[in-house]
Amino acid sequence: MAVSCQLALRDVRTTGKGRRPPVDFEKAACALIAKLVALELYDIALSALEDMKPGLLASYSPSPATEDPPAAIPSEPLCPPSRPKSKATTTSRSTALRPAPSLLPTHHTLHGLPLPAEGSELDDALAGLLLNFHLHSLTAIARVATKDVGLVFEKAINQPGNLFDWYSFYVASKLDPTKLSGSLNQAARIVTSVDGLPAHPLFNIRLWAMKCLIVCNMLDPATFWNQATKCAKVFAKAVEAKDDPASDVANAKHISAYFETLVKTAKETPSLQQSGVMTAETMLRGPGFASACEYWTRSTMSTL
Repeated sequence: MAVSCQLALRDVRTTGKGRRPPVDFEKAACALIAKLVALELYDIALSALEDMKPGLLASYSPSPATEDPPAAIPSEPLCPPSRPKSKATTTSRSTALRPAPSLLPTHHTLHGLPLPAEGSELDDALAGLLLNFHLHSLTAIARVATKDVGLVFEKAINQPGNLFDWYSFYVASKLDPTKLSGSLNQAARIVTSVDGLPAHPLFNIRLWAMKCLIVCNMLDPATFWNQATKCAKVFAKAVEAKDDPASDVANAKHISAYFETLVKTAKETPSLQQSGVMTAETMLRGPGFASACEYWTRSTMSTL
């Protein structure tokens, strides 16, 4: 059924081209993808997201500096593995539909959408559609990420034009602030749900999640900084190298860069200049921030 719907959407895109705005077709596609993600049919969802991306790019004016070439539409939709008829080799539904790890390298550029051209405006309906694409693609690639593709997953969520890069454009579009904050909070949960990744890509993924938590403005400062410091401590313990001063120095610099990025994000986030759980002023003070700074300093000094 899902594959039939995907094929039907392709036909509609072809026959309806020039008759209706591309965004109309992609709204239907997005509804289908939401169902696929809910049903954990991530392989078909990834294929449908690739189909959807060119229509999204045609719905706004991407910046020439970041515009990607339209993704090629495969000749056939990606189907779930067929079940063998033999009882001896029959697998469960969840096992049969489990995506292969190789799907992530194939779709690692999916999450990035070119940023809008300077001066262009997005209406809230289109902004909501783009935001849903970001969330669905993030969910799908996270669910097919495994330990052996940890570096690929890190690069996938940091693609130019990722959800975090789009934050200021979503704010300017007058998208419902509650929806935007909830989506960023959801994005942070999605990427940190991936287990078993190597220490360095995992730490960078957590940094991305912590930046999302800053801009979603839903945590109080003490809770945020306690969580940020915990992530740094987990990384430090995982990469601790006995009798290897060079590695210790490199890892301490990594931790320092992590905290510097969080402070910079807090200072530059538009929503923190306004009302909310956190403000730029309250974010960078208080016992939680003081404890984070203490650990940050101690980590740096230990390598001198």
